Amino acid sequence: MQSFHYRCQDQTGEVRDGLVDAKSELVARETLQARGWKVVKLKSVQGAPTLSARPSPDPEPPPGRPLALKDRSLLYLKLSVLTQSGVHILEALEVAARGERPAVAELYDRMATLVASGHYLSQAMARSEAFPESQVSLIRLGEESGKLVGVLARLATTCREQQRRRDQLVASLTYPLFLLGAVGSMILLLVGYLVPRVNALIANMGLEMPAFTRVVVGLFEPHRLAVALIFGLLMSALALAAWFSPVGPALRHKLLFESPLKPVAARLLLIDFARNLALLLEVGFDWDRAVVLSKSGFEGFDRHLDRFRSDLKNHDLPRAIAACELFPPVLKGLLETGYESNRIGQFLTLYANLADEEFQLLVEQFFQLFEPLVLLILGAIVGAIVTASFLPMMAMLTQL
Repeated sequence: MQSFHYRCQDQTGEVRDGLVDAKSELVARETLQARGWKVVKLKSVQGAPTLSARPSPDPEPPPGRPLALKDRSLLYLKLSVLTQSGVHILEALEVAARGERPAVAELYDRMATLVASGHYLSQAMARSEAFPESQVSLIRLGEESGKLVGVLARLATTCREQQRRRDQLVASLTYPLFLLGAVGSMILLLVGYLVPRVNALIANMGLEMPAFTRVVVGLFEPHRLAVALIFGLLMSALALAAWFSPVGPALRHKLLFESPLKPVAARLLLIDFARNLALLLEVGFDWDRAVVLSKSGFEGFDRHLDRFRSDLKNHDLPRAIAACELFPPVLKGLLETGYESNRIGQFLTLYANLADEEFQLLVEQFFQLFEPLVLLILGAIVGAIVTASFLPMMAMLTQL
């Protein structure tokens, strides 16, 4: 006799989780089906004690590590497609866990165990602490309204758009960073190998080093470069540690909202805000709750949203929109049009799409200007080093 761990649905829809003894997997499956249960999962367990059908105890919640954006996007897509096809959410979670990285698969398995023990998907997501509060609330509302499939599909689309923007930004940075690395390696080779040997040759011949060469050698002296490199690595490590420390949010706020990056950061946060707000309003959240769930976590940005909420409580929506300093004129116009036509969600999505396209064009234009500038600066540095190396040779030729 073998023991098989099963997960089934009974006639009332309740999930049953336990062990059954049988000669083979086929016999175990037939035994469970004879009870009128739908077999969701059946797996052989070696050396396990025999247990009757029982609800599984609540597992300990997994560590509260946020799930990566691309993993969330893929999870929502899988769940929406599978549940739309009639697959139970429990089985959909188990399918989603297959082929994932061990940490992600473990998270999905824990969520599946919670669902099997009688929890809703939104409760399992909340206990995992791996999903944003706004997305958990959307899932909960989708469960209550019977629109879970649609909510999952919209969340998959929203996460996919955010991931696409990140990927495009990373792709735009790849070539300049590669260029910096390649030319930097060339500079180190020239400074560490060519220049010292030329200097040694000049000294052995008793010739005076040209003034330009002395200046370049002084600037790019290997020991000085090594000290600068070590100092840079040390400062980078300290900055990285501070970024993920308890003071990290304050540092990120200063970097994004008290620096020249403020317009770019505000634009990106506003795009995500518009997408999230549109989805929350369309599934049935009121304005106050939708704005709260759409907060970014950055104090400067969220302060404007709190003022907007206060204006909503004291005035009507058009006046609150007009008074909000965070919204650009284009967004205000679209919101007013959406309010008049009772299609605010659609106009918010329209703004997010337009602003996203505009941002991508700005990024492309920036890097079209940035790459030639980088080439010009690095070319000047390499040219100075090469010139400084060959000037002594010219001096030697004149002495012959």
